[in-house]
Amino acid sequence: VAEMVIVWDKGFDNSIVVYHYGAASDAATDYLILNQTDGANDSVLMWNDTAPTSSVFSVGTGNNTNGNTRPKSFLAFRSVPGVCKVGSYVGNGSATAPPYVSVGFKPSWVMIKNAAAAKDWVIVDTARTPINTAEKFLFPNLNIAEAARGTASGSDYDIDVLADGFLPYTADSAINGNGNTFVYLAMADIGGNGTLPPVYGR
Repeated sequence: VAEMVIVWDKGFDNSIVVYHYGAASDAATDYLILNQTDGANDSVLMWNDTAPTSSVFSVGTGNNTNGNTRPKSFLAFRSVPGVCKVGSYVGNGSATAPPYVSVGFKPSWVMIKNAAAAKDWVIVDTARTPINTAEKFLFPNLNIAEAARGTASGSDYDIDVLADGFLPYTADSAINGNGNTFVYLAMADIGGNGTLPPVYGR
């Protein structure tokens, strides 16, 4: 079953719509937009208020996911042990004792979004920041180079990438707002040139 789906309509402004099972208790009624800061919004227009199954995901009548004669591209993800983790966590607002987010492997790439507030999407990876603490991030909703913060954030971020998860060392609500729900997609550092089983840690 798909736990995260990203749908892109190239001809529609602000069109990159995201389903994430952790965005709300009734996730099929909510959506995020990858190129906007908005938190999760409720609308039957995107996913037809229908959760994905093991073979399909549903769309409503909105232009973003089902505009007439409008071609779409999509990516669908589910958690695969040691390879990929689609998940969520609740922030505590502490820059010194943040929540530990376990993904079951050392992540090489993580994308995070506050589902409860208008904050930037945040990407960290170990290719650009191989040594902790990571302090440079990318922002899918912004037209800027890597930076320590996005325009919708009030302070710089820090993240430690660890052997089986990550720690968001900041009080900024982009990645650790107190009581806020955060959704994420984490990918492992996988060797094996795409063959299975994967070879970890190359």
